[in-house]
Amino acid sequence: MGYANTETEWGTIAKTLHWLIAGLILLQLCIGWVLFAEVLPPRTQVRLILSAHVPIGITILGLAVIRVLWRFGNAHPPMPNMTWWERFLARASHAYLYIGAVAMPLTGWTATNAFGTPVKWFGGIELPRITAKEAVLAPRPLTTLFSEAHFWIAAGLTVFILLHVAGALRHHFSQKDNVLVRMAPAGWLKPR
Repeated sequence: MGYANTETEWGTIAKTLHWLIAGLILLQLCIGWVLFAEVLPPRTQVRLILSAHVPIGITILGLAVIRVLWRFGNAHPPMPNMTWWERFLARASHAYLYIGAVAMPLTGWTATNAFGTPVKWFGGIELPRITAKEAVLAPRPLTTLFSEAHFWIAAGLTVFILLHVAGALRHHFSQKDNVLVRMAPAGWLKPR
């Protein structure tokens, strides 16, 4: 297996980006749902947001942009034989996962900037502001809009990740084809 994709197989770069982004998104969703449930003290929540959630989100954004460019700039294996509704669900879930992986960090970045907090990546690297800080005493419409968009994109990602995983497991255990094997790291699963 090479680094680039072929007409029959995903390459090392696509697989690495897929699993790295998947792991980071799952981590972010876990952190995000803990933050949403407000189970931590407020100061701990703020520290978690600024020290982990924001930098991981920016990392996902960078990796997702690379993944999208790689996906559309390389060959890719065709979908297996599927019914029209399976093909529709596969395309819809892939589209949402790609869009969500880019839109989720962008809405978080915008909401954070609108609230007045700079967005910093690991090592304290401050990123450019996407929007100006809203007045502290104002109703903060931008912060609210982008925070709510961030929440709903997260809810959608949660649903589509579950569909994506269910589809991959269905292909592997019920359909007994190589869809999951093609994306799994080399040696993890035996070809069918």
